[in-house]
Amino acid sequence: AFSRAALDVPGLSEARVRQLRAAGALREPADAFRWIDDGGALPDSTIANMTCIADLPGWGAKSAANLVGALRRTAAGGVPLHRFVYALGIRHVGAHTSRILAAEFGSATAFLAAGRQRFAELAEEG
Repeated sequence: AFSRAALDVPGLSEARVRQLRAAGALREPADAFRWIDDGGALPDSTIANMTCIADLPGWGAKSAANLVGALRRTAAGGVPLHRFVYALGIRHVGAHTSRILAAEFGSATAFLAAGRQRFAELAEEG
């Protein structure tokens, strides 16, 4: 989920996410990160998406290019674990609980490796 508490991508507000979803350019948050390429060149599918996005009301070529730049900066800078957990959209896990889980697990690897049993234990501990 894109929000200031989760994956804060400058220029990508909730209204813009809804607009991108309605246009078919974005189905889920991970789609936006598929638009960027580590080599610096944009994949053909990204160029097609950027053309589609540039044609949307309120966008334009510069706004579409700025979005790709903001996504690259967000990906390169990484996301703190509590924001990553919050962005997953887990039911009953808000900003506060995501900070508790991040403190408990310490890394995305440990969080993702935890099984249901560990999460159940944490829920019982409160």
